[in-house]
Amino acid sequence: MKKISLLALIIGATFMVSCKKEYTCECTSKVTWSEAGSSSTKEVTQKETFSEKMKEKQAKSACSTVGAQTKKHVEEQVKDAYATVDINPSITTDCAIK
Repeated sequence: MKKISLLALIIGATFMVSCKKEYTCECTSKVTWSEAGSSSTKEVTQKETFSEKMKEKQAKSACSTVGAQTKKHVEEQVKDAYATVDINPSITTDCAIK
């Protein structure tokens, strides 16, 4: 009986430890614009490692928030940098958990 209880405790502890990991969220924003008949693209990549241990579902949710913040930040930078020029940029942001 003691062996079964000990085995169950070890399996349970292993399961609890393996459920939570550290994840890195990598977001890449692409800014594309046309000016004077030519097209240009600039990429900005941001990585954020979540310091607390969390489940994958929680990490995906946090990464989604990071993606929204990254896109907003890039939009503000582009707006400030090209305030006097009418270039009408296209901005896309894609994020992934690694």
